[in-house]
Amino acid sequence: MRSPHDAFSRLAGGSCALSLGFAVLAVLALQGCKDSSFQSLAVPTGPFSSLPNLSVGANDTVVLSWLDSEDHEVVLRYAELTPGGWTPPRKVASGDDWFVNWADFPSVVRLSEDRWAAHWLRSQPAGGYAYDVWVALSSDGGAHWSEGVKPHRDGTATEHGFVSLNARGDDLNVIWLDGRDMAQAPETGAMALRSATIGDDMQLGREQVVDELVCDCCQTDSVQTTDGMVVAYRDRSAMEIRDISVVRLTNATWSAPLTVSRDGWHIAGCPVNGPAIDVNGDELVVAWYTQIDERPTVRLARSLDFGRSFLPAIDIDDGAPLGRVGVTVLTDGTAVVSWLRSVSGSTTMSLRMVDTQGNLGDVYDLAEVSATRATGFPQLVSIGDALIVAWTDAQGRSSQVRSARLPVSALLD
Repeated sequence: MRSPHDAFSRLAGGSCALSLGFAVLAVLALQGCKDSSFQSLAVPTGPFSSLPNLSVGANDTVVLSWLDSEDHEVVLRYAELTPGGWTPPRKVASGDDWFVNWADFPSVVRLSEDRWAAHWLRSQPAGGYAYDVWVALSSDGGAHWSEGVKPHRDGTATEHGFVSLNARGDDLNVIWLDGRDMAQAPETGAMALRSATIGDDMQLGREQVVDELVCDCCQTDSVQTTDGMVVAYRDRSAMEIRDISVVRLTNATWSAPLTVSRDGWHIAGCPVNGPAIDVNGDELVVAWYTQIDERPTVRLARSLDFGRSFLPAIDIDDGAPLGRVGVTVLTDGTAVVSWLRSVSGSTTMSLRMVDTQGNLGDVYDLAEVSATRATGFPQLVSIGDALIVAWTDAQGRSSQVRSARLPVSALLD
């Protein structure tokens, strides 16, 4: 196990982990790293930025989106990764009535060469946790964006959020958590997982209930496989067991929910700690945070049949993890998991490899971060033999989105 506190003395060791207690020290440390395997990627944000999201789209384009706070408005921007770093930022939308929450972040995804999609959240007049999902499309590579539309048409003053976007043929498929049933039956209504499509003409397709009872505020995540779309989310039983489930979309029909691993986590409230899913070829993996017998654990399970069944789960960290997981699958099927954990009184963003046989690599402590909500959910994707990470560096009342490129080989040294 590697510590970020002694990393600066390991200049010839093949990698450079860093402590990000102060951004200036981090930059100096990276500049002094002789093997240059760890590359800081300056993000073209404003002075107050947060809520990064990473996605890999058409032609293996890595897209980073984030929110900038400017003059009483919130602005959704994005940039693409090039060999020279992030491109100049582009604006998608802005507003002074947006719902900004540390766990429910917007996204920008590249569906094809020219087709892009984005989503954000807007507060309703009722305030509180009454907010709506808004989605916009671009048909010219992100240069211009349509007006936003809501994929849900219930009109209730309830929560709509925790969105996943994916292409569905020529349409966009939107997945979200929907609280409309709580408005109709406050005592018995529950959060549901719903989906709808949006065409290039911004026409809404039929809404579908994917799961009628799910956890209230855990992120959803989805991937497109050669056998259809797979969505991972935190489910909820009538007995308040909140384990991770997946559903598959094939031939316009959603499958019944399948529990990834029967951890049996009984919790009466939402842990705000959703799963992550990724696929590469035939290798599909899900990573998540849970508590088994009140023991915090980060776990991973692999599917060899595109989510129809899963092999037994593997514990990635059962020490002192905080969760907020990410996962990516490399070309050889190896999975890399990211999460937050407590180490000697500090909080670190950590990485760990898991090969196709379930063998675990060493824990690689990438960065020291704040344990507060302001840090949000760190992001992880991979391209070829490189890992791309992004996170919010929260310092007091200020925040700045950071990102870096790290070769996979750094986790093997």
